[in-house]
Amino acid sequence: MHRVKGTRTPDHRTHAVELTLSAAEALALARAEGVSLTMFLTALFFESLRVSAGGLGRSRTVAASIPVNLRQFFPSTSARNFFATARVEHTYGEGPDDLGTICRNLERQFLPQATTASLERKLRRFIRFERAPLLRVMPRVAKDAILRLINWGTNRGLSVAVSNLGRVVLPEPAEAGVGRMLFHVSAVRPQFCAISHAGLLTVSFTSPFVETDHVREFARMLTASGVRVTVAAARVTEADIAEGER
Repeated sequence: MHRVKGTRTPDHRTHAVELTLSAAEALALARAEGVSLTMFLTALFFESLRVSAGGLGRSRTVAASIPVNLRQFFPSTSARNFFATARVEHTYGEGPDDLGTICRNLERQFLPQATTASLERKLRRFIRFERAPLLRVMPRVAKDAILRLINWGTNRGLSVAVSNLGRVVLPEPAEAGVGRMLFHVSAVRPQFCAISHAGLLTVSFTSPFVETDHVREFARMLTASGVRVTVAAARVTEADIAEGER
């Protein structure tokens, strides 16, 4: 499993880089490959990691965690996050590695996981785990240690994470007064969050590392396909901050 490594930001703040592009042009690229926008962007992410690293060496499998909104499948009145995750991967060198093949491979893995039956099985498994008699009487300290161990094991099986909220429509009169929208989250590994509004798609990359080579390659691949990309980046190193103050 390929795990991205890099230099931590000086004060451990999240490093954010925002890409803004035409939502219609991005959708056209995804439809040309016969896949959803999320799978297209994920495949592009995999390729940008491979190219920026100069190859993956012996760890040729790249895996991503993708959240699935459970409100699409099950009723919920909670304002809290209500989601499960799907996992997709691609191993380079075991077949065609062009972008289109990777896109379709990821889509074939994702779709069976994003069904009501599959998600229900996953939820029932989580519920059984939460209601296990031994865990219910276990001290909180021990329970937290077990959860940390499970989380550590899960993280070792992932390279990146992605999240796409899709197209957002606001009620009037707010809709007419809002242009580009974006969101991002703190990250323990490189990831991106995508959202579109007013015809603009914003892909916000976050990472615990200073390096942004994969974001550069991501933008280059889009521009090579004829998509105009605007980039905005947070300053996280002393050199970056000093340059911004000049």
